[in-house]
Amino acid sequence: MSELPSHLVTTLLLIGLVCIEDAYAEVCFQGGSGASSDLCFFNNLECWVEDPERYPWEPSKQDNHFFLYTRNNADSVELKWDDASSLGAFDAQRRTVVVAHGFTSSLHDDYFIGIREAILSQFDVNVIMVDWRKAAAGLHNYLQCRVNSRLVGRQLGILLKLLHEHRSLDYADVHIVGHSLGAHLAGFAGKYLEGQIGRITGLDPAKPGFKDHTDLPDCILDKSDAQFVDVIHSDRGHSIYGLQTAIGHQDFYPNNKEFNQIGCNYFNTLTGCAHMRAIDFFIASVEHLRNPSEDCNYQTEPCDGSDCPSSGCPKMGIEASPTGEEPETYCFKTECYKW
Repeated sequence: MSELPSHLVTTLLLIGLVCIEDAYAEVCFQGGSGASSDLCFFNNLECWVEDPERYPWEPSKQDNHFFLYTRNNADSVELKWDDASSLGAFDAQRRTVVVAHGFTSSLHDDYFIGIREAILSQFDVNVIMVDWRKAAAGLHNYLQCRVNSRLVGRQLGILLKLLHEHRSLDYADVHIVGHSLGAHLAGFAGKYLEGQIGRITGLDPAKPGFKDHTDLPDCILDKSDAQFVDVIHSDRGHSIYGLQTAIGHQDFYPNNKEFNQIGCNYFNTLTGCAHMRAIDFFIASVEHLRNPSEDCNYQTEPCDGSDCPSSGCPKMGIEASPTGEEPETYCFKTECYKW
């Protein structure tokens, strides 16, 4: 067998090096004070290399915003992720809840207004609403929105870091609640802050583009992203939208992993009914604190039928708390809400 000409071998090697460099390339975006290593993204992980759209849109195109709500301000105040001078209205004496919507949603959707209002009616806290509706829009654009969530999560992490440095925010006092893609967004914020966030609640984290990468913590919401990560999986059975794999310290499966949630049938489950039900459960768990009901106490039991931990089984929703024996999966059965 004859050897290839040396010049052809050299050309092939150069092409290979270019391909390798492209597959493991890095992109950096401008921040408020210029180029910042905090806004650099590699695509060297399997979960990003496989995407045709491997990089987030630049910040100006995403046009993401963060709005502060409290019991005291009738109107929201914008907290700019890259401008410490915008943070004066933030009071670190209050605990902080961050709410992140998901794909094709908005902070103005009834579901997310419901979370905000339920939280503020029960707790005197800061509520920061993440507005990334432009970067999360377009039914035909899911893969790009999925990648965009990396930058939104990074921006949220930078904002929390600014609040820590300039307003004395304690990371342990932060609870991020994210739905669908917003759950993974919360994870990306937690990764940036190296797991110092107090709690992340994932409400039916998005499945498409994530289900094959649950063993890659950098690609997905993971229990290492916060001191405590609890997840409600409501899109079950032949789920389309919601991840079924346990990824938190505590993973909750309302209605015992059945295909249809209460009020959802096969057809409206295909349009997202069960996927959104995680939000309903979370809001109802907050409202339960104000109007307790024995039928809806959100008490869970191990899905495998085993005994509860010595410290007791946790409650699903806002009252979830570590048992010291995580990770665990719990099931919850209720017929007390008729959505």
